[in-house]
Amino acid sequence: MISRGVTTLAGIARALETTPQAVSNWKARDQVPHHIAYRLNNDITKDVAYKIENDKFESPKQDQDQQNYLTQVASPQITLLSKENNIFSFTDILLKITQQTKIIALVFFISCFFGITYEKFIKTPLYQSKATFLLPIENSNQLGNLSGLASQFGVNMPQNSQADLSSPSIIPELIRSRRFTEALIAKKFLLSGSQNSRPLTQILGGDSQLNKSEQIDFALDFFNKNLSFDRDPARLLSSLKITTNDPQFSKLLADSIISEIEKLNFFFKNKISNEKTKFIGERIKNVKTELNQKELNLKVFNERNQQITTPALQLNLDRLTRDVEVQRRIFLTLKEQLELARIEQIQESSVFQVVDRPQLPIGPYN
Repeated sequence: MISRGVTTLAGIARALETTPQAVSNWKARDQVPHHIAYRLNNDITKDVAYKIENDKFESPKQDQDQQNYLTQVASPQITLLSKENNIFSFTDILLKITQQTKIIALVFFISCFFGITYEKFIKTPLYQSKATFLLPIENSNQLGNLSGLASQFGVNMPQNSQADLSSPSIIPELIRSRRFTEALIAKKFLLSGSQNSRPLTQILGGDSQLNKSEQIDFALDFFNKNLSFDRDPARLLSSLKITTNDPQFSKLLADSIISEIEKLNFFFKNKISNEKTKFIGERIKNVKTELNQKELNLKVFNERNQQITTPALQLNLDRLTRDVEVQRRIFLTLKEQLELARIEQIQESSVFQVVDRPQLPIGPYN
């Protein structure tokens, strides 16, 4: 305000269009409201800019402190006005892009060159072989009429199917088990362009000095990263994908995985069927012995009582006849289940039906 010739509180109040009391309060608090400071800075900046533009700027005869103050106050506001006046429009942006066409084109072609070079010559190609197959539907009651008959004698037998090692639902976990991997690492595979077969761990890059347990761990880590098993409940179809850096190895490994799944699943299923057949066979022997004894008791009673003349004799005859009939029904049911179990062993020799066998990949999928 001194630079404008205003030195009194009343003059300051008139210049700022306020009251002397307000100016006195600002002085007592040693603080000016923000809107007043903004107005002062804006007026000073316009004045300085106008004088600079018309080459009529003359340094006021103030001391050095006042000149520094004016410079510090005016500089931020000039910068602010400069930023507000330099806002780019969309046309300006397009103009800048047009001016840099050569640089943009050069960057584009360099990026394409390095991208193609990386994909074709640096990046490791991966080949994927896929197989699709149909898993069998698990029966809800494998024992058939035997469980219904057993329940009549107070013996509870499972009505619903229970998961076991032969269940198709555990195949995703089965192919990542140590037992399954142990069977695969013993196999040898022939790579593309090679004449000699090599063990699985050697192809995967494992150290030949590893022991069997370490080789299994190494192969398991490879399967967890490169083997996927997907099952579609809606279509009842499942797919197995194996990914390696050699097309022929991918196909051969996928074939071996399917073969080992069938062998391992058949082993568990055959084991369960054998246990079931053995149990039914033993029960048939016991039931047959009891049936013979019941029939002998009925025969002896009939020989001793040619004529039934009393109610007590008739009651004993009914009981003996009923015992023979019950044992005969159990014996016939067990014989039927034994034959069904033997047929089941033959019918379920294959765990699933392959819809699409693994094919040789014609190119890298990545």
